[in-house]
Amino acid sequence: MPFMKPFSLTYVRYPVDDVFGFFAALASLMPFCVIVATFGAFFARRELWDLGLLVGILANEVLAQFLKHVIDEPRPDSCALVDFCKTSGMPSSHASLAWFACSIAVLNFRRRAAAHLGTQNRVLDSFGKILVMVHVPIALAVSTSRVYLGYHSFAQVAAGSVLGLVAGAAWHFFVMVPFASLFTTLETSPLGEFLGIRDSSLVADPENVARKALAAP
Repeated sequence: MPFMKPFSLTYVRYPVDDVFGFFAALASLMPFCVIVATFGAFFARRELWDLGLLVGILANEVLAQFLKHVIDEPRPDSCALVDFCKTSGMPSSHASLAWFACSIAVLNFRRRAAAHLGTQNRVLDSFGKILVMVHVPIALAVSTSRVYLGYHSFAQVAAGSVLGLVAGAAWHFFVMVPFASLFTTLETSPLGEFLGIRDSSLVADPENVARKALAAP
């Protein structure tokens, strides 16, 4: 029988009767939740920015796995406790994905705010701002959990965090922002009309606009 390995993104073990370990295990699953939430947001709203983010998440994961293969650094000895020693650990792809999403979220908020600088427009409602800022503690929790549970060394998580931040910034400035100039063309194209895709990435408070549109007689 061929060697069987668990799907690393959702595979997590924690010490029995360890409350902090339980929450650390939940934190380890947050990168998977980010992927699912982004997929859900795209299919529900069909925002071009969400589509670009999904492609970026995939590219970041491919890069992290490629670096793991090239560097081929073993996981720390504690990996034996979680039965996860047969794959390389440098860099942590969980930390990379979490900080990639964090970087994109914060930079997109700054881009949106800059577009309305000097106006009276409110940039996102309070809940929208919370959704942006919560990326930071989530990324910290994911990074901490990977070390605490023994899946990675501190250096591997630090490398993954730096990779995610740098890759997120690069994807934002060199892919997403230039690509955004084509959003209007894509929206009004026959394919865009058929798919119902749109772009509200520079609208000050898109949810408020949607609420008013739905409330209008």
